[in-house]
Amino acid sequence: MNLTNHSKLLNINYYDFLNNTLISNNGYKFGRNGETVSSVLGKNKLSNSLSTLGELIVMLLNLYEPDHAIKSIKDY
Repeated sequence: MNLTNHSKLLNINYYDFLNNTLISNNGYKFGRNGETVSSVLGKNKLSNSLSTLGELIVMLLNLYEPDHAIKSIKDY
């Protein structure tokens, strides 16, 4: 299983935890089937609805690939 598939499973299986820790109440929610964690983080980055921890994770992803979360955005 590749990282993309792991990310999709994480998004589905831990959506409640991710929603409560990585985004604000009015943010784009985790839990949509087939969507990666990075895509959800990117959507929330654009709408300024990431928590402090969410911002930190996006910064770490940017070390892997500049603008990774923004580039990973997909519509679902």
